[in-house]
Amino acid sequence: MTSGHLRERAGTSLIEVLVVMVVLVVGILVVLRSYPAGNASLRHAENVSIAGRLAQQEMEFWKNHAANLPEGVLALRDIDGDGVLDPDPYMLPGPPMNDTNATAFRQIVGEVTRVPVGTYLDLPGGDDVASIYVLGFSPISATWIKDDDARDVPGNISVYGGNMRGIRLDKEDEPDPARWLGTRYAIDYSARMICFPQIAVGQKVTYNISYSYYISGAPAQLRQVIARPVPVSGGDQWISLPDENGGDLDPKAVIDEGSETVARGFKYLALNENWSIDPPDPYEYKLIDSTNLPLAVVGMLAFNPAGHSYQETTEQGARALEAHITYELLNPQIMHEDRMVPRSAPYKVKLTLRYIKQRGETAQTDGSIYRGLGDGKMAVDFGSGLVVPDVLVVNPGTGAKIDPASYSIDHKTGTIEFPPNGVVTVMMPDPNEEPKSDNIAGRNLRFYYQAENDWSVQLHKAYEQYSERAYTVPYTMIHKQFMVSGPTLYFSPCEAGKTVAVTYKWNAADLKTQAGETHQISAETVPPGFCFINLNQVPAEIVSVVGVSVKARALWRSRQDKERWLHVDLDSSLTRLPTEL
Repeated sequence: MTSGHLRERAGTSLIEVLVVMVVLVVGILVVLRSYPAGNASLRHAENVSIAGRLAQQEMEFWKNHAANLPEGVLALRDIDGDGVLDPDPYMLPGPPMNDTNATAFRQIVGEVTRVPVGTYLDLPGGDDVASIYVLGFSPISATWIKDDDARDVPGNISVYGGNMRGIRLDKEDEPDPARWLGTRYAIDYSARMICFPQIAVGQKVTYNISYSYYISGAPAQLRQVIARPVPVSGGDQWISLPDENGGDLDPKAVIDEGSETVARGFKYLALNENWSIDPPDPYEYKLIDSTNLPLAVVGMLAFNPAGHSYQETTEQGARALEAHITYELLNPQIMHEDRMVPRSAPYKVKLTLRYIKQRGETAQTDGSIYRGLGDGKMAVDFGSGLVVPDVLVVNPGTGAKIDPASYSIDHKTGTIEFPPNGVVTVMMPDPNEEPKSDNIAGRNLRFYYQAENDWSVQLHKAYEQYSERAYTVPYTMIHKQFMVSGPTLYFSPCEAGKTVAVTYKWNAADLKTQAGETHQISAETVPPGFCFINLNQVPAEIVSVVGVSVKARALWRSRQDKERWLHVDLDSSLTRLPTEL
């Protein structure tokens, strides 16, 4: 009886087997379902770490180049539906972010450099010395227009000197002020005209003007003219102010008085044109690029070396000549990184990002196939036809571009490998020069590429100096203005989240000065549609409002939701330093 009972209990029923199998299957499913979530978490943590590193690199760059900081960075979009991108001071930088505002902040206003010391550079024509400056952002968009002399000149890149002093005049009372203006300009707001210092007959000088205006009776929104070139010939007197497209102002236009800045413009020269020598013209520059395509350039400028020792008269007095550069980025999703090639083999360079986009292979967010850098616009001819590389490599010291056939790309790891002997084929800035060999061992090179998930690194900067606008109807402002109502200062939405230092006087009975009171502009808007700060006291007079913050932002698309943008921000207090003498 006992042994039979034991034999009976030693067996396993079918029901018990099925129960065990169900438990095992459920457990396995639970484990399997946990893997995607775990992998997603790991990928997100990795992306956050990479984004933090990219933002830190951007911030460190500008801390080391504080003298070159731009005045501001503006959003661009087609406001009026004419196909032309316009500055939009009413776009919030986010978060939250979408395709509209995630990559719109790409007009760089007034990046500054003192004209550098001239160095040897192999350029076409007779020039062999130039002052080289590499822009802080690149590649840049290069659209071309015809100037008054039917020359092809960049249409959305402006280079100009320091701000001039101006005076307000009535052109009916002063029909010919040019002869006594000296280094100043005169402006008649009601007539919408401007007058510049007299120059000799037969000569031509360009000035760049920025200002704002609105159309009476139109919706209450200011329009902006940013660094628009105005050519002046010898004998010219009063000249009509241009609109944002360079045409004539609408007869209903009302000038925002005091909003203008005026500076002497730099003349653009083609690569094969020589610098002016007798007499030298310090206001000359060239774009260094090894392609004639009117699409994109890599952001290298050459200046007439005579500008390095030249002093100009500005509203701050006599100063060493500075070049202020306003331009548009081609595509903020094009990454650029400076890397030093090893001094000995193997000559490999590891980029920060992995999964480099591959032309003709990578699927874009909208379902289309990737066409190459800048949607195929960064094409180079190395003698056998146009090539759009997945990674474009440039020597910023010489402007030479390296033939993509000279290196291999591991798209998955983001690794670039050069030949074992370190010798590559390069195209020099002169488009008529044949490709030649160069050894890149130990060289500092710049790498342009795009990565999956549409990675981008941006700079969001408080405007250098804000000007006051009356708190009256129409309630409209541009990016560098503020309005005062009681203790509240209102700013354009594009300035949301930035930090300003306000110096003001208060207590009307016994004026006191509050110097450098710091506030962060609100991240949200309030009626009548602006961001704001609240001062500690009700101001009797605003002395100055100065931007003191810089934000480096790295952003990418979520793998799970391609419409969603993720980001890492790194904020710092940083203002532009004076250029070195």
